Amino acid sequence: MTTITLPPEFSSFLDDFQKESDRAAAVLGAAYLDERLERLLCSVFVGTPKFVEELLKGQGGLATFSSRISIAYATGLITLPVAQDLHVIRRIRNDFAHTRTQVTFALVTVAQRVDKMQVLDMLGMGQREALQGSANTRGKFNAAVALLIFLGVHVRISTSARFKEAEPLIVHWETSGREPSAV
Repeated sequence: MTTITLPPEFSSFLDDFQKESDRAAAVLGAAYLDERLERLLCSVFVGTPKFVEELLKGQGGLATFSSRISIAYATGLITLPVAQDLHVIRRIRNDFAHTRTQVTFALVTVAQRVDKMQVLDMLGMGQREALQGSANTRGKFNAAVALLIFLGVHVRISTSARFKEAEPLIVHWETSGREPSAV
């Protein structure tokens, strides 16, 4: 049996996260998940830190939350339901971050997105029932973020094996009479 330890900042993040406004919670929840995905990718990628950083920062191909979700799923680091729920979190974050008007979890469109999150099915029946209703959409969002951080991403950081660096291929040049070379 593997024991998984929470990162020390997880508890303080959850405490602060619970106290935030709806807008701040949507943005911070997504940002924390994005950071944990980056950490997951760094934990398995081969190569020098410079190559990995070029992928994950600035204009790198994996610098966005969306691209990190997609590559984590495509490489088998996270499951399809986790990837789908992370995309829901990303869309909710965008709803809050890119709108000048007041957005809350009480909005029908936001509530419908939260209700689609599959990770909430992991809650026990009593817990799930306690979160039902539009008045508890924020509670469901908070629970989904916490479950995704821990079960969807953090556990994978602790248990995923590092990718193996490609081994050189030995090429035999039969027609040229040249010695084999490594590529």
